[in-house]
Amino acid sequence: MFRIYLPVASVAAENTDRSRTGGIDDRLRGTETILVAEDEPSVRKLAVRSLRRAGYQVFEATTGREAVDVFSEHADKIDLVVLDVMMPEMTGRQAYERMKAIRPDLRAVLCTAYDPTAGEADFAGQWGLQLLQKPFRSEQLLKTIRESLDGSWEQPHEETFADALA
Repeated sequence: MFRIYLPVASVAAENTDRSRTGGIDDRLRGTETILVAEDEPSVRKLAVRSLRRAGYQVFEATTGREAVDVFSEHADKIDLVVLDVMMPEMTGRQAYERMKAIRPDLRAVLCTAYDPTAGEADFAGQWGLQLLQKPFRSEQLLKTIRESLDGSWEQPHEETFADALA
């Protein structure tokens, strides 16, 4: 007869907890409603699937104009919007400006496949938005959304959107 001794590791317990929750850290889960506006089907599907697996309710749009229409119809239900910066018919910035006119307290995550320019970073920072660089992993998306939803929210000063974009 022989014995095998194995060390106890706290990592195993953490992995067990994650496996029971679909591999998603509980801190990244939520029940809020998110609007995802992305014209690239594979990116949109990844985002929507990741959000739903994490417990979020999700609306989808493929253009900036469609995003504004969906938001207008469900503004009281949507907690946050995820907007691609470059979309057909209307950019993410333009769509956010229209949505913010409907709901001034709206939070958003702007996604871009391009190197974020100083203008985009300034725009995002000034208006309390998160900026997410594509390509992104599911966990990065969930973390950015959680930070945006849970972060402190300060209303911008009386400057208009046109002033901010100038």
